[in-house]
Amino acid sequence: MKKSLLFSLVGMLFLSISSYAQDVLHMRNGDVLDVYITEIGVEEISYKETETSRVQISVAKSEVAMIIMENGRRYEFELDQRIVSAPDYNLQRHRALKVGFFTPLYGSFRVEYEHNLKPGQSLLASTNIIGLGKDLYEENPGGIGFSVGYKFMTSPEYYLERQKRSHRMMGSYFMIEGAFSAYGHDVEYYNNNTYAYESGRGSSVGAALILSYGKQYVMGNSFVLDYSFGMGYGSTSTTLPSAAKGNIDYYEVMPSSYNFIGGFEEFPLVFKTRLSIGLLL
Repeated sequence: MKKSLLFSLVGMLFLSISSYAQDVLHMRNGDVLDVYITEIGVEEISYKETETSRVQISVAKSEVAMIIMENGRRYEFELDQRIVSAPDYNLQRHRALKVGFFTPLYGSFRVEYEHNLKPGQSLLASTNIIGLGKDLYEENPGGIGFSVGYKFMTSPEYYLERQKRSHRMMGSYFMIEGAFSAYGHDVEYYNNNTYAYESGRGSSVGAALILSYGKQYVMGNSFVLDYSFGMGYGSTSTTLPSAAKGNIDYYEVMPSSYNFIGGFEEFPLVFKTRLSIGLLL
C-alpha cells in the first residue's frame, strides 16, 4: 500500500514538473511567454500555447530577443541593423535639379526640377531651350519647350518584413506628362518663279500627352540619375514663311519637336526618351 502511494506521488510530481517544463519566449517588448516551440525558421518562430493545441502561432524573429528551451538551451537573436537603421524620409532631401545629359547633341538643352510631394509621388517640371546645342538638321532652330509630369513610384509584387525604400525619390515609376514646344527654324524651298532654292523663316508648334516608364537612382542623398521611355499621342504643325506659300514643291518636316519625336498628322503617335543627371537640394 505504501509502495503504491509512493509511486503515485512520484508520478504526480513528474507530471507536475512536465507541465511546467516549457519553452520560454523573451520578446523585445518585454513580454515573457511560456510556450511550446515547434519551429525556428529563417524569418519566423512558430509555437503552440499548449502541447496538445492544434493552433500554431508565428511571430517574426526580429520581435524575439531570446528563447530558453525546455532543456535549458538558450538562443539569442540580434536585431537586424537594416531594421534598426530604417530610413527616416523626413530627414532626406526631397527636391532635385537635373539636366538632360544628351540633349545638347540633339539641338537643345533641358533643365528639370523635381519636387517629391510624399514618398512615392513627385511632380516634375522641365524647360527645354531649343537651339542651345548641335544643329543636326541645319535649320538654325530657336525656341522653347515645356513639360510637366506626375510620377507614381511602383510597388514590388510583395513586401518583405518592414521593407522600405532606401530613399523617398528612388525607384521605378510611371509618369503621365504633358509636353509643349514652339520654335522658329529655317525653311529651304524651291522657287518656281526664279528656278532656284531659297530659304525663309518658318515656325513649328508641338504638343503631346505621354505615358512613360522609368527608374531613378539616388546616390549618397546627393546625386540623382533618372531615365525613362515614353509613348503617347501628339501633334506637330509647321507654318511656312509667307514667301514660300503657294510657291513650294517640297519641304521635309523634321521628325523632332525637340521635346518629343513624332506627332505627324497621318500618324499622331509620339515617343520620348530621357536620361537626366543632377543634384538633390
